[in-house]
Order: sequence, then C-alpha cells, then structure tokens
Amino acid sequence: MPFELLIGVLLVGAIGGYLGGIVGAGVGATVVPGLILLGVDPVIAIGSSLLLHVLIAPLGGISHYRFGHVRWEVVLPLIKAGSLGAFLGANLSTHIPAEGLKLLVGVSTIIAGLIITVRYHKNNGNNSKLANIVS
Repeated sequence: MPFELLIGVLLVGAIGGYLGGIVGAGVGATVVPGLILLGVDPVIAIGSSLLLHVLIAPLGGISHYRFGHVRWEVVLPLIKAGSLGAFLGANLSTHIPAEGLKLLVGVSTIIAGLIITVRYHKNNGNNSKLANIVS
C-alpha cells in the first residue's frame, strides 16, 4: 500500500472510530465514503468498513453499556433485523456496479444527514415546513 494511501486510511479510520464512539454512526457514515474518496473500490470499502465495525464497535458499545446508555429492548430487535438486512445487503452489493454503489453511498449519506438536521431544527424551535414533512 502506498504511504499516502496508508496515511489516508489511518485518518479515515481514526475519524470513523471517534465519531462512532460519540454518535454511533461514524464507521459506516465516514469510513465508506472516505475510503471511496481515497480510490478504494466501493465493494472493498463496504466490506472493510463492516469488518472494522465488528472489531471496534464492542469497545464503544461496552463503554456506553457501562454508562447505562443501552436498552436491551431496543438492542435485541435491532440485532435480529440488522442481521437479516446485513445478509441481504452484502449479497446484493456484489451485483451492483461500483458506480452504482458510489451513488448509493452518497445519496444515503445525504438523506440521513438531512433527516437528522431537519429533526434537530424542529426539536429546537425551528418549526419549518420541511421539518414537518420529514418527521
């Protein structure tokens, strides 16, 4: 691996892990787009991000559990539904061209960001028409 790519991957990993620990969405939301921007094939970026998540998520999860931030009635259904979704998504991703995956990653990241931003503004007194539509 070229040195410049290694530095980029280390930076993407550090940012993803940091954000994952803070907001719980750093790995997928930052690592996949970050790796794609570094020139990594989208399927490799997705697979690498998922494996990274499996290996580092327990660290953040255990810390949040120790602080009392875990509700098992939420976690257990998430595990069931998430397992099925991950299996189906991983199998489907191998049939989508790289450019399609890049577009899907970008669009899903933008949509998630917009929904979170609009809900934030709605919950903080900025009651716009867009906030009412999204929520």
